[in-house]
Amino acid sequence: MILTGVLLLSLFLGVPYSFESESIVVTLDSARIAVEGEYTFKNLTGEKVEAYLYYPFPLDSCDYPDEIVVENADFSFAPEGIRLSFPIEPEGRKCIKIRYVQRLKSTYARYILRSTRSWGRPLEEAYYSVSMPRIWQKI
Repeated sequence: MILTGVLLLSLFLGVPYSFESESIVVTLDSARIAVEGEYTFKNLTGEKVEAYLYYPFPLDSCDYPDEIVVENADFSFAPEGIRLSFPIEPEGRKCIKIRYVQRLKSTYARYILRSTRSWGRPLEEAYYSVSMPRIWQKI
């Protein structure tokens, strides 16, 4: 099993909002990977903005998620992820929650973390937790 992490890519350059923080909880068992994430965005302007993002799923080690729950954003399906849209009030912050479950194709699992680089600056805060069966911890 290799776990590298995940995040959101902006569909547009020069967006009037920033990606501020994330909290990711990954839970593994012998057949599935469940990811629960909270992602906070900040409006950098004095006007209400509509945020548009692409959230990719790692499909090399898992099937397309059979369960996807999104809070505080509208979403539509894409071939290898989902597209999100949500308003952010002037100079406000918005927390988007995403939960998904994927069936594992093998003993390898991956979470895409590198996509946060597209924002061009580090996150103010990030939290990551991985839970797995106790027997795996001896490997």
